[in-house]
Amino acid sequence: VLDAHPVERVILPVLPESLTPTTRTYEDLLESIQAQGLKITAAKPGKSYSFGAGTLEILGPVRDDYDNLNDFSVVCRFTFGEWNFLFTGDMETDAEADLLDAGADVSARVLKLGHHGSSTSTSQAFLDEVAPEACVIEVGEGNSYNHPHRETVQKMDEGGYAVYRTDQNGSI
Repeated sequence: VLDAHPVERVILPVLPESLTPTTRTYEDLLESIQAQGLKITAAKPGKSYSFGAGTLEILGPVRDDYDNLNDFSVVCRFTFGEWNFLFTGDMETDAEADLLDAGADVSARVLKLGHHGSSTSTSQAFLDEVAPEACVIEVGEGNSYNHPHRETVQKMDEGGYAVYRTDQNGSI
């Protein structure tokens, strides 16, 4: 994304050293940030950033002591006019509960489901609080993790949500 699109700000969570990724993908990210002369902005709940007529509010992570890297996902809510979009990264149910306990406004018309539609994310309690009209699942076709998980797809069907999936609908 950084190499294909102009970027003004990179917002990342502050990670404990024990969970800092050592993958080639993460190293590529850091190299792209450095090559473009960008600085990393720490994800801090309550911080807001304006993008034209829209506002991006950082909601999480709300804790700094998770054992699971996914729970450190930057969670943000983008508001544009009457539209609210909630982006949850790979946040799993523990971080969802913490976000709700912190009193974050997670209501949104569009929810990007956590962790590619994994059964470890998008708890019913969280889904009820968000109350989305539509849900987006970012998932690769034929992925080795079998995302989205059957339980999540069933939850979406039973809730009557409009669901858009990148493996079925392409770019969303």
